[in-house]
Amino acid sequence: LVAAGLAFVIARSITGGARQMLRAAEGIAEGDLDQDVHTKSRDELGDTARAFQLMVAYLQGLAASAGRSAEGDLTVEVEPKSERDVLGVAFQTMSASLRKIVGDVTAAAQRLSAASQEMSSTSEETSRAVEEYQTDFMHFLGMPPSNRKLRMVCDYGYSAVASIYPMMLASMGVDAISLNSVLTYRRRAYQR
Repeated sequence: LVAAGLAFVIARSITGGARQMLRAAEGIAEGDLDQDVHTKSRDELGDTARAFQLMVAYLQGLAASAGRSAEGDLTVEVEPKSERDVLGVAFQTMSASLRKIVGDVTAAAQRLSAASQEMSSTSEETSRAVEEYQTDFMHFLGMPPSNRKLRMVCDYGYSAVASIYPMMLASMGVDAISLNSVLTYRRRAYQR
């Protein structure tokens, strides 16, 4: 009778620890890392339960790092446990790749911003130049603004002003007929 009672107690402690690890393994398989395996056993089953707790702690650490990265914290550093740590190495590589991508995107955005500012500055300079040409042209003609009903035939001769004068003349209400300007210039550009 004593032997049967002792066998029952031993069997119960073995199956209890095994059930805890089974439930924890099933939870982890479903993505639930909030697992706890406790045993006071000092045998192989106790060693297995302690190793299982270390595995759960490792997975929880990786999940916490992944969560921080997902929230935008790219300073997260993961140290693989060994060279055979497939998850740790993959996470370390992923973090480094994300930092590089974000750095590249930031640099490209800065270059784009600088180019945009340069284009804006060039556009403002062109606008000022057109206004100056317009003012000087009307002053040269001695015409007040109300008498701007002009028609002109212009031959720009492939010059750089071919892109400025048509805009300037149109803004002054002058009908301009262009010879050898933009159309011919574009045709030459397509032939290159």
